[in-house]
Amino acid sequence: ERLVVMADGYEFHSTRRSFETDHELDLRLESDGFQVMRFTRDQIVKQPLRVLVRLTQRLDQSRRSSRPAA
Repeated sequence: ERLVVMADGYEFHSTRRSFETDHELDLRLESDGFQVMRFTRDQIVKQPLRVLVRLTQRLDQSRRSSRPAA
């Protein structure tokens, strides 16, 4: 499983066009087999442990689902 982590900030997403472009990118990445996780700048700066926990959970889920059945 492949994971892409995006950091979003208002200065880059303050227009409808940038918002739409990012969502198109998500769809393209997902269709290419990537999982996409997005965090805001504030989440990363103000709640880094929460972000880390969510990333760790996603990676653990991916590892469990990619293991061959015993």
